[in-house]
Amino acid sequence: MSNLNIKNSPRDIRINRKDEAKYKYLKERLKAESDKEIFKLAFRMGFFKELKEPLKPKPKHMWQFSTFLDNIQELMLIARYQKEDVEKIFDGKEIAKECEEYANGGINYLYKLFMEGNKEDIYIIEDILEDLKKLIKNSLIFI
Repeated sequence: MSNLNIKNSPRDIRINRKDEAKYKYLKERLKAESDKEIFKLAFRMGFFKELKEPLKPKPKHMWQFSTFLDNIQELMLIARYQKEDVEKIFDGKEIAKECEEYANGGINYLYKLFMEGNKEDIYIIEDILEDLKKLIKNSLIFI
């Protein structure tokens, strides 16, 4: 479990209902083990590319916030550092919202990238996912 004292945690992490097909496509295309793996990749991509998109009304609840791998909350916390209100950094609902919004921006970016077929960028994304899988397996990082 995380070493951070996260308060007010939501029950679930959510995605847009319309994005389920994108998750399925990318999971198959990247040979990912789960939608959660794609979510984490999308979060990272959204965070690093500064792509943040709010969820649409009535999102789909996907996973329990508490079931993310050890230290995933620390990664989500990174997103909070972009806010000026330091007191909200340990607010679980705010952390989850930021994470969901970055993943939403990231999933749209990844899906568009694969649909447009820019081979060079696709190979880079595939390499990133493979590196993430190896690191997860070796427990060197938390996502």
